[in-house]
Amino acid sequence: NMEFTMKEKSLSQIRLLYVEDDNSIRTELVELFENDFLELCVANDGEEGLKSYYKFKPDIILTDIRMPKMDGLSMVEKIREEDKEIPIIVSSAFNDSEYLLESIKIGINYYLLKPIDLNELYNTINKISLNILSKKRLKESEQLLSQYRDVVDASSIVSKTDKDGFITYVNDAFVKISGYTREELIGRNHNLLRHKDMESSTFKDLWDTILSKKRWNGIVKNKAKDGSTYIVDSTIIPITDLAGDIIEFISIRKDITQLERKKEDLKYYLEHSSKFINEFEKALEENTLFCRT
Repeated sequence: NMEFTMKEKSLSQIRLLYVEDDNSIRTELVELFENDFLELCVANDGEEGLKSYYKFKPDIILTDIRMPKMDGLSMVEKIREEDKEIPIIVSSAFNDSEYLLESIKIGINYYLLKPIDLNELYNTINKISLNILSKKRLKESEQLLSQYRDVVDASSIVSKTDKDGFITYVNDAFVKISGYTREELIGRNHNLLRHKDMESSTFKDLWDTILSKKRWNGIVKNKAKDGSTYIVDSTIIPITDLAGDIIEFISIRKDITQLERKKEDLKYYLEHSSKFINEFEKALEENTLFCRT
């Protein structure tokens, strides 16, 4: 009637290597373990356990100490040469300080005395499993963020500034369009790129928005190092720490210089075409008899 905390969904994603030479203990625990883990690999001694480690690549190792061919601590020493992080639980029938000190020395995470308290064992494995899954999720998130960053870097003009507007990071696209080197940009204020046509009210609105922890979007005209003008559709995002305080700003831009120039050309054409058409129609009305259908 014992209820084990091991019956958790987290264990269904864990691969366990269990090394034990005592057949009765091994059989009993395997019957309890076999339906709880993603995979369970069982070895009869340290030598077999080491081979299973290389082949199986477990998430957790549970091993006895005293075993034929190769004892548990010798096996763990070999494993630690390959992996300093994998959680290892050692069980021993001997309450001997020498084993305990040696276990600490070679990097054993948990030490359990035989006869094993099953509740203690299950709670230990469950705690380790939750920690492993948290690390996996963190690693996946970091990998995903890295991929997002690469995509944005490849397709946009990106910079980061501190909360005072001083540049801390620029990508290659930013360097290329601005004409400045990375060394000339880092540590400088974004005012370096400010164009005379940009009104102060635009930047006041920008700073009021991002300092209130909201994202800002707008069209910005910038001046490159050679004095030429480029126009970007800019989005600025405040980044906060866990306390909610702003630590930096990330700016993501699209170069719309050609698009804006085409719009200006079209506007000019339409304005002048309209004037020409009006003058043409006036001349016709004054000098010609005609009708329009």
